[in-house]
Amino acid sequence: MEKQRYKISALILGAGDGGRMNNQPKAFLEKGDNTFLEHAINQVTPYADEIIAGVRAEDLGKVTSLNNDKVTIIAGGSTRQKTLENLVNQSYGELLLIHEVARPNATGELFRKVIETALTHDIAMPYIHASIRDAVALKDGDTLKQTLLRKDVVRVQTPQACKAKILKSALKQAKENNWDESSNAALFLKAGYQIKLIPSVEENIKVTYPEDLSLI
Repeated sequence: MEKQRYKISALILGAGDGGRMNNQPKAFLEKGDNTFLEHAINQVTPYADEIIAGVRAEDLGKVTSLNNDKVTIIAGGSTRQKTLENLVNQSYGELLLIHEVARPNATGELFRKVIETALTHDIAMPYIHASIRDAVALKDGDTLKQTLLRKDVVRVQTPQACKAKILKSALKQAKENNWDESSNAALFLKAGYQIKLIPSVEENIKVTYPEDLSLI
């Protein structure tokens, strides 16, 4: 990994309200002796020159001493994209490593792969093929618009990595055009950028519902 070529800022998304987790913010769920936020910080620490994590403004007081001088905790925004923008605005790195507290099973190998891939392809995201039995299609109102090939439908995960200048450009376009995308992938694609995909595994689950806790 050519980390010496770029300063790396790790951005951790943790400002969700946990609506599908019985209104428990995921940042403060626990894995072993650590909260999900603390665990995510530990995951990115080996790869980052600085770490900026976003939580809900009302939860800032819940963040206890982290014993990590790389870390800055800030208030997130009202949406995922706004939280991302807040994090980017506080960062100095030329390469951004984007993670979320809800994926505590992400491996060191996956972090290394997305960083290495982003160095040469600008944007890198892990994916797995979606397991779909039925035909897959897009609709427009109550009319079928387009069918999709099952083999081409994928699920995108974090961690992700990208050149900082590209994400800043995408966020600038979003602000100018009043976009508010629900995923980083949607934001990059709408801004006209290509994303390099790297294979991942099912075990890198996104904790979304209470029953998912048994899988970590």
